[in-house]
Amino acid sequence: MTVPNPIHLARSAGTTQKQRAVLDAIVELTAAHRYPPTVREIAAGIGVTPMDVQQKLWRLRRDGVVTWDEGRTRTVRVVEVAQ
Repeated sequence: MTVPNPIHLARSAGTTQKQRAVLDAIVELTAAHRYPPTVREIAAGIGVTPMDVQQKLWRLRRDGVVTWDEGRTRTVRVVEVAQ
């Protein structure tokens, strides 16, 4: 059985185009560097301000699509979503 990719599940969960850009950046930057990106790295990667990224992350967290450890950098990750 194939394990679903969390980014594809998140995309089908009603996320906006800008939220998907943030998710894509998290996945791509994590794969490239082998550790999660900072908010500033995500912002630079998609050409928006860190505040824009932060707003998208809070909404994605509220929706259960991403999570991070409070007060620690480089902990943002896409949540594994069960189908």
